[in-house]
Amino acid sequence: MINVVVASSLFLFREGIKAIIESQKHLRVCGEATSMQEILGTDDEERNRVVIVAEPLAHGHDEETARAIRERASLPMVMIAQGKSIDDVQAALKSGARGILTRSCPKEHLLEAVSVVSAGRIYVSREMAMLMATSLKSFGAVNSFSRLTQREIEILKRVAIGRKISTIGDELRISSKTVSAHKANIMEKLAINSNSELVVYAMKNNLFDLFVDHSNRKGRSE
Repeated sequence: MINVVVASSLFLFREGIKAIIESQKHLRVCGEATSMQEILGTDDEERNRVVIVAEPLAHGHDEETARAIRERASLPMVMIAQGKSIDDVQAALKSGARGILTRSCPKEHLLEAVSVVSAGRIYVSREMAMLMATSLKSFGAVNSFSRLTQREIEILKRVAIGRKISTIGDELRISSKTVSAHKANIMEKLAINSNSELVVYAMKNNLFDLFVDHSNRKGRSE
């Protein structure tokens, strides 16, 4: 059972999302919020919990609140962004979101995002990924893979989709200490300071297939 907190300042948004969640036997609405401050005040002891944030939120939130959310590892969030631009994606990531959707996404994407984020991975909808791909072409970003070793690229890809250090070590048959050392080297080479920036870097380098492979979802358990 996945517990879901629904957050939005718009009553009808909250009611609509609650109706979708409550139609699923494996999901349960365990709370509501209208602001980031209320999200931080929700019961942190609720196990297997995902927060769905549908903008706008009441009162907004400052950088201190955003930082508190990012530091709260037990608060996996799915953000339904107001806009459809790379700025909206970056704002969502900086707010600590692990799933990013647009308002026009079908309910199936919302449900899929909740399951993926609950499992500790990152979810970017196909629609948002295509919008990002189009937007990012205008940046003319230089591919920085030449600065990274093949091993570092393998680790970057896994960090970007939310793999834990221990899981990456198991997959690559190296120690967690070695993974951490490689990750530190990656961040230094790319002048990156956070996992959110690593995700944005992966997006800019067209690694969308690493986030969610929508073409092969059928028959795969989360």
